[in-house]
Amino acid sequence: MNSQEILKYLKNPALLSETTLPRVRELTLEYPWFQTGWILYAKNLEILKHEDYLSVLTHTALIVPDRKWLKNFMEGTLKKGRNIQVSEEYQLEVSDNETRDDHSEVTVKSSKSRLIEDFLENGATFKTMTAEDSDQQPVDLAAKAVAINDEIVTEKFANLLVRQKKVEEAINVFEKLSLKFPEKSIYFAARIEEVKILMNVNK
Repeated sequence: MNSQEILKYLKNPALLSETTLPRVRELTLEYPWFQTGWILYAKNLEILKHEDYLSVLTHTALIVPDRKWLKNFMEGTLKKGRNIQVSEEYQLEVSDNETRDDHSEVTVKSSKSRLIEDFLENGATFKTMTAEDSDQQPVDLAAKAVAINDEIVTEKFANLLVRQKKVEEAINVFEKLSLKFPEKSIYFAARIEEVKILMNVNK
């Protein structure tokens, strides 16, 4: 889904339908930190009266900085005249004008550029590790970041793990997919066997 489509659905959420749901959901899976994706996903679920609507809306409310804007968007009470801009990079930022006359501007900025700006504004300094620091057991943040949870369990993710030769993790994902989609359990069992054969070949 490109920026023009995202902009179209933000301006006219009534266009969201059964056919847009898989694409909007895929947006949240590929970019779980992309707030606009979650907003559109929640709105799509609401329009379809989907059973997952409340849980997704709760998650969305936790990550969107302006809940008033979110409430107005979900209720369809945003006033006309809003200036909405969306770039190809993904991070929602909502800001009101000084007069707060509801002519809010929605921009989507790169999370990388946001981090760099914050870093530079705060002095751009690095802490030198001391001997005392080295005695402490470091927290493996990378391991935490890639910990498999149910939200990222997709066949695409499993195939990525296979390409990275992380066969045990790939098998784990295929097993979860088999439980999640029992109608495709035979297919996922076959994929697990393929991965096991690949694992034996590469030993």
